[in-house]
Order: sequence, then C-alpha cells, then structure tokens
Amino acid sequence: MKLSYLIFLFLLFNSTKHFAQNILPDKEKKGLQFKIGSSLTYIWNSDSPFHSYREFTWNTNIAFSYFRKLWFGVQVLPILTRREYATAITKRNYTISGLFFQYNFIDSDILKVYGETSINYGNYCTCGNDDPYRLEELFYLGIGAGFQFPMKFISDKLSFEFAFFNYVILNKIQFKYNYTQYILGINYTFGDI
Repeated sequence: MKLSYLIFLFLLFNSTKHFAQNILPDKEKKGLQFKIGSSLTYIWNSDSPFHSYREFTWNTNIAFSYFRKLWFGVQVLPILTRREYATAITKRNYTISGLFFQYNFIDSDILKVYGETSINYGNYCTCGNDDPYRLEELFYLGIGAGFQFPMKFISDKLSFEFAFFNYVILNKIQFKYNYTQYILGINYTFGDI
C-alpha cells in the first residue's frame, strides 16, 4: 500500500509539473512550492461520572504546488484515544493516511480560504453506539474547509490554520457515522512563493 502511494505521488507530481509548464497561462503559474503542516485536535466526552472518552489527533502533511491556488499532498493522522469506564482505563492507537487536494478560493497576503477533499485509508471505525474501535482496511472520503492566516510578524512563510474536516467511511458497515474534527495548526511554505 505504501509503495502504491509513492508511485501515485510520483505520477501526480510529474503530470502536474507538465501541466503547469506547458498548458497553463503564465498568470496561473507560481513556480514549485512545498508546504509542511502540523495540526492538533483534542476531543473529549464525559457523558456520565462512570464513562469518559478522550481523543488526541496529530495531523501531519506535506503538499506541493505549481499553481497559484491548487495544492496536492499526503497526510497522516495518528489518533490516540483513552477510554475510562468505571475503574477500567483503555488506551488505543489508530491511523488514517491519505492523499488530498486543496483549492484556495481566496489567496491573499492576509487570508487564505480553502476547500479540501481527500481519499484516505485507515483503521479508525466510528461505528455503532459506543466509542470508536479498530477495524482494518477502511477507506474514507474527506471533505473540509479552512482558513490560513499568514504570520508575517514571525515569517512570510509561516501561517496559522483553522479548519473543519469530515471523514466519511466508504466501506459498507452497519451503524457507521462520520469522523468530524476541527483543526488548529501551523504551516510552513518554502520554494518559489
């Protein structure tokens, strides 16, 4: 699976480079850029004195672009959970990883507003009435939107990100529900910006 991701990224990188160099008008070209991002999400639920659930997600991603407003990238979401039920404490680790496409609807020096879609693979099943559990070989469609605020007082290449994402499990599973998260993060862009 990891090899197929690398092959896909290589093909995507080369085809977008060809498209940008040979087909796009000059005003849409921006030169090769890379963006590294890191964001955190913390979710908690305490529905009774005997049950609580906590979840910490660290989303890391890298993206590239030849265009003014269009980005392609990969992401990994390690998810750490802690469930307390009566006197028992259970800790679990899950992973969702995938490819994403991001389009900046507003791309100014003071604000970027974007939409994003992704296809992902993982083992985090938001299914049934209880807390999420492990189920291998799940596919997710990710849809989201967010804001990036350049932090020019620190660096022209650094930005703060605030976003919401919704991951829909594509597998046929009874009683599945969407995995929704907010994002608070930092992005660093380098290359021809």
